[in-house]
Amino acid sequence: MKDKLKSVVGLLVLLISSTSLYAAGPPSPGRRPPPPPKLPIDDYIGILVILSILYGFYVINNTLKTKTPR
Repeated sequence: MKDKLKSVVGLLVLLISSTSLYAAGPPSPGRRPPPPPKLPIDDYIGILVILSILYGFYVINNTLKTKTPR
């Protein structure tokens, strides 16, 4: 039990300490980061909804056809 507790605590300490390695410092005062690209996020939503509904029907039909008898 103690060995398992030690390994779990060690793993947690390792994971928590390794995330701080990826932290970036504040940006330099003279330079600004480039602006993000201006991309639309809601184009073709209707088409995506219709395709997802059709895909749902397709999956349901295939699972009903391949259902194994008990």
